[in-house]
Amino acid sequence: MTIDNLKALVVSEYDNRALKSNVRYKALDKIVEFVKSKYGVDIAMLPSDKIVIKLAYEEYKGCELNGAESSAVNELYNHFKNVCPH
Repeated sequence: MTIDNLKALVVSEYDNRALKSNVRYKALDKIVEFVKSKYGVDIAMLPSDKIVIKLAYEEYKGCELNGAESSAVNELYNHFKNVCPH
């Protein structure tokens, strides 16, 4: 499975929630692009702990994650654990 497949699952989850703004979608896009550049597209290459992604993204960004970014990582890992349990 690729990170784009995983992203599609999260987008579907967001769509089901009928979010009032697209802030989480934009944050998800940013997180996924970062993950692709750092870990590649195969989700098997992702660290097993989402904290690793959050810390790496904070370092890349130069400041703490905002709520939407943190939520995007959390949702990615909720689905990641379901499709690729470690």
